Amino acid sequence: MGEVWAARSASLIRPPNNRPGFAQRCSLRRWATGLRLWLLRILFLIVAAVPVGAAAGPFDLEAKSYLAISVRTTENVTEGGWVWILEQAKRSGVVRIDILVKQDEDNFESQRTGRTLQSGELLVALPGESTTQGWENSDWLVEMLARAKEMGIEIWAWWPVFHDSLAAAEFPEARYIGGDGSVFTDAAHPGIRARQARLLKKLLDTYAFDGVSLDWLRYDNWLDGGTGPLADTFQARTGRSPDRDGLDDPAARAIWGGLREKSIADWLKQVISDIRGTHPEVAWGGYLLPPQFKEVSQNYGYLSGAGLEYVQPMIYWQLWGFPPCPSSD
Repeated sequence: MGEVWAARSASLIRPPNNRPGFAQRCSLRRWATGLRLWLLRILFLIVAAVPVGAAAGPFDLEAKSYLAISVRTTENVTEGGWVWILEQAKRSGVVRIDILVKQDEDNFESQRTGRTLQSGELLVALPGESTTQGWENSDWLVEMLARAKEMGIEIWAWWPVFHDSLAAAEFPEARYIGGDGSVFTDAAHPGIRARQARLLKKLLDTYAFDGVSLDWLRYDNWLDGGTGPLADTFQARTGRSPDRDGLDDPAARAIWGGLREKSIADWLKQVISDIRGTHPEVAWGGYLLPPQFKEVSQNYGYLSGAGLEYVQPMIYWQLWGFPPCPSSD
């Protein structure tokens, strides 16, 4: 499954002006070493890591594109599988690996432990925090980080932010349910924001990651946050409530989206600024949806100004039913 997904992704990334050579590199040389992704239950993908530029400007994929993989679960990595992954990555020319350190989906069945994991559960040990059963010992991660540095491979922490059922349980007033039943939280809620900031700081104080890839740095739909801290501001500006009727007007909906976009960016700017005081070497990136998804309130320009340095574009075009388009668009 991983191979099919990765091949599909490679075929959909296009360089500006269809410059030759880029698509060939994106094919990962047909996974030259024959990585058996389905055996490890990990997802390899191509990360077009590009510095974020102006809000509406194109991104130069050619200049900063490189080969990277994302390890979507630590099912096998914790048992020593990380050694094999590093060896295969080095052989394949992969220079960066994103490791999922906080569960990103609800109702994930762990074959190793027999448990059902929920979004927000920690997959690495952090001081004073509850770690998911079966992941309490993170010695493997310390060893992996050290060995990867020797091999010249960057290790980034893959951190889902506002899709977090544990945070929702702590702050039920900030809880929202997505269309597929997934649990989301209001990104403007002070308790939610403080929790994510605290955990990120502990993560980087504890482990020597080269960077952080933020996922789910967004809302799920237009109605999320409608009873939260931004509702009064919206009502004062528009005379409407941020509910289905109030957001029926395109102008009002644009104001609501703008409030949420700026709120997320303001939180991110504060977090990055605080952490850079002690960890200036850590790079920051994000798995972002294309700009067509206005309802999730991700503004590339705002996020760039907040300190996000790289974009890993989400390119599930076929799953969304959209025609493929150049990543530079």
